[in-house]
Amino acid sequence: MRRLLYFTVLLLVGARLTLATTFFTTWVNGADADTITQGDLLSWEYDVSQVGGSANVKIYVDTDNSGTLTVEDVLLVSFDQTDGDIQGEEGLPDSSAIPDGRIFSSLGIFGFAPGAYLFSVQDAQDQSQARASLFMRALSPVNIWISGTLSKEDITPPSNELSNIMISAEPEDSEGEIWSGLTDANGDYTINMPDSAANREWKISIIFDSQYSGWIPETDSYHNTSLNIGVNQPYNFHLTLPRTVVYGSVFDENMQLVEVDDYGYLENEHTHDGMDFQIIQGRFQVPAVFGGNDTSEVPFQLEMDGNGLIPNYLVPVSWALPDYNFNLSVGDSIEKNFYVKHTDTTITVVVTKDGAAPGSSGFKISAQNDTAGYTWAVTPVGGVVTLHVRHGLQYGVTLVDWDDSYPLPSGYIVEGPSWLNAVPGDTVHFNLIPSTGRLSGHIGFRGNSGDFFDADQADIQAVSVDDASSFSGQISADSMSYDIAVANGNYNVRFNSYNQDFLAMPYEYQNISVQDQQIDTLNFELNYAHAHLTIHLKGAPHRWNQWWEIQTDGEYPFVYMANTQINSDTSYVFNVCDGNWHIYAPDFGQEYSVSPWDTIITVTPNQSDYYLELVYVPTTGIAARAKIPQNFYVKQNYPNPFNPQTTIEFGLPATQKVLVEIFDINGRKIATLIHKRLKAGVRRITWNGASEASGVYICRINAGSKVVSKRLILIK
Repeated sequence: MRRLLYFTVLLLVGARLTLATTFFTTWVNGADADTITQGDLLSWEYDVSQVGGSANVKIYVDTDNSGTLTVEDVLLVSFDQTDGDIQGEEGLPDSSAIPDGRIFSSLGIFGFAPGAYLFSVQDAQDQSQARASLFMRALSPVNIWISGTLSKEDITPPSNELSNIMISAEPEDSEGEIWSGLTDANGDYTINMPDSAANREWKISIIFDSQYSGWIPETDSYHNTSLNIGVNQPYNFHLTLPRTVVYGSVFDENMQLVEVDDYGYLENEHTHDGMDFQIIQGRFQVPAVFGGNDTSEVPFQLEMDGNGLIPNYLVPVSWALPDYNFNLSVGDSIEKNFYVKHTDTTITVVVTKDGAAPGSSGFKISAQNDTAGYTWAVTPVGGVVTLHVRHGLQYGVTLVDWDDSYPLPSGYIVEGPSWLNAVPGDTVHFNLIPSTGRLSGHIGFRGNSGDFFDADQADIQAVSVDDASSFSGQISADSMSYDIAVANGNYNVRFNSYNQDFLAMPYEYQNISVQDQQIDTLNFELNYAHAHLTIHLKGAPHRWNQWWEIQTDGEYPFVYMANTQINSDTSYVFNVCDGNWHIYAPDFGQEYSVSPWDTIITVTPNQSDYYLELVYVPTTGIAARAKIPQNFYVKQNYPNPFNPQTTIEFGLPATQKVLVEIFDINGRKIATLIHKRLKAGVRRITWNGASEASGVYICRINAGSKVVSKRLILIK
């Protein structure tokens, strides 16, 4: 997810407070002080009114150096801290995992822009407030500078609209160090850098998303910038006015405004580009980002982080609800509100390790109801945590084992499924046990694709074909390897790119059997998806959540593949890499013919945008041309999950004997759907699970020497 980052909370400031819950102290190089020099070490400590309580911190630029908050002062950031939260789920972490009514945070090297700052702390429980100031002195001597200019569309300098925007420099090779400068009325800025910054890689960016809320940055950040002695310039930023805006508020079930401070994200579902935005006192406005010429009826998704809602409200499940998934065209200005529900009851979760208390904290637990929303909490040392939910509903409770911020103990997995159903008042138990097997491998790159790869934005996923449980492993940026602890069983193993900017070959390792051993040969070759392939389905009928896959030359799974969900007459954008891409038009049944049916588009390194139009026409009695795929393939069933009927599509490039069977998760054969010789072409078969119980089933298709299995999820 997004720029509610560690760095948004690195600017805490302060002196001893006079209007606090009881006190607030900052420590500069280990001593209590209200003045600091760039590069000094900064820590802070304060108390909250309740053990385990929270406080909201707001940081301002004190524009007139008055020491008091005025309307001219500029808000930089607003965030929460929670007593005992060592992960910093809501902001800067507490140093102690044991809630004790006191929050201590070490910020490390503090290099913010010289000048005066104000901060305001408000206790979340009793709403008491405290304010204080800090003065930042300039580093001396300075031998390395970063400079540049920030400009805004239709804003002529000098202008106050260009001033006091913070530009930061952060090292690419570490966290916890940050230097910054503030723009003046002309938009010019300078960042003082220490001598140790020379010959290191830095990222230069507008640090706080809230400072360009409502604008679109043409240059979001500069990465891997090596600094030299003297002035390093220019690193310029330009903000443009949005042509399309989404605005709204946060309301509860009684349509009352929820005055929450939080963050959100608006994502273009075609390009997966998006904009972070800040929710201030329950209201927000965010511009929409379009890609190239794809500017009409483009699908977008609206999300809310939700840190400010928990534990008093449930966070909307935006990816599952139509209200938060909608189409936009350039020039639109629409209202989209978040609707949240109060929590009024609890579910208790107990986490054990080898059947006993885990002895450590930091396991993330979530509870989700698709309609009402979701919540989460992090376990203390004892392993028992309370999730605040709403009455009268069933929730899926998950021990999150895929988030690298909340890792399981090395070599341990969840015994049984990591996802269980529960209702308010239940106690859910997860037990961690040593893994019995491991999956591992290395990551390679086609050509110079590795220059663009960020290991933090990808992982490897192993999904059980037996019970649908899943495991994931992070990719080491140093060794370009991964290692996943798994239980005994059979797995499909796939590379997963969060930003969909890399594709992997093979596309997937299928039916990897693990029985008390390590399999260390599951290697992937990655290729940078530098190009966008836009395909318009002109005249296509409405179908909900039908999967569509395209692939390069080769024999599955040793191909590059891209996929998306389609539903109607609109354009779809695939991120693709170099190669010959085979596009088979989605089939909407015999009622429609399509032209062209089979297309090859060659993607080259020197071109980044490609376009194809597929035209659908009602057949009105005219027989559609026979469609012969070039390679054998099996699509995921649709719908999935289903009740009680689902369709499986596969393609045969030649006439051959085909066997299609359905198994339950215990390996018991439920049905044989096909066992005969079939001619080449596209086949669709239907399975009706009305007589079977809810659960995971396996569809296995044998065609000649090929065997493919797909998971089918029946929910009644």
